[in-house]
Amino acid sequence: MGDISGEDVLPGSELDMSLIDRIIDPLPPVPQIALQINCPVCNNIFNNKYEFMKHFEKVHLRISMNDSVQRVTIQQ
Repeated sequence: MGDISGEDVLPGSELDMSLIDRIIDPLPPVPQIALQINCPVCNNIFNNKYEFMKHFEKVHLRISMNDSVQRVTIQQ
């Protein structure tokens, strides 16, 4: 459609019609790719990263402090 001049109301102004065009005639939605994450320790399957991270931290990750040294171990 292009731009619409607003010279007689606001000198030097133009309305960019591209946003209005996208609202009236939107692009087709981009299909979402199915996500599958297998836990490398227990092989449980997760459909989103957040659920996998919660599982891994709660079930498999152990953090301990000895003499100001942080130690991370993975429990099976």
